[in-house]
Amino acid sequence: MEKGFNLKVYEFKEKLTQTVNEANKELPFSVTLMCFRELLLQLENANNQVIANEKQIYEEYQAKEAEKDVK
Repeated sequence: MEKGFNLKVYEFKEKLTQTVNEANKELPFSVTLMCFRELLLQLENANNQVIANEKQIYEEYQAKEAEKDVK
């Protein structure tokens, strides 16, 4: 049986917490925070691109359906 989604997310958070705690032993917290802000910005940009692509595909589909309705 495969792990459920929620368990996978929980384990990911645990590993992320451990990694951050280890990094804070060697780096100031401000550097860790800066890295998280940069990562968040990259994730937001990637998400916006995915949304734009989905919107374009949906609009193209709607245009094709409208053409079929006209014929």
